[in-house]
Amino acid sequence: MKTALQKLGYKIITDHTYLASAAYCVRGAVYVKASSHTVCGLDNGADYKKTLEKAGITAKCSGTSYKKRWKKQVLRHLEKMKVCLA
Repeated sequence: MKTALQKLGYKIITDHTYLASAAYCVRGAVYVKASSHTVCGLDNGADYKKTLEKAGITAKCSGTSYKKRWKKQVLRHLEKMKVCLA
């Protein structure tokens, strides 16, 4: 499944740091455990921005609506890039 997702343009992250803790979970990301199961992230963890950076996804926002604007931008980018964490 990982190879098929990669061919579709998904970003693949295999670094154990980003897979061992829910703190790095990214809402909407696909998590694949080979020959076992596949799940989708339902919410962002406390360190989700670090995972996005690892995938090469950055967003720049400022002002009081930073969090809302960041989330919208990240979600749009995830839809385009089809992030996959395996």
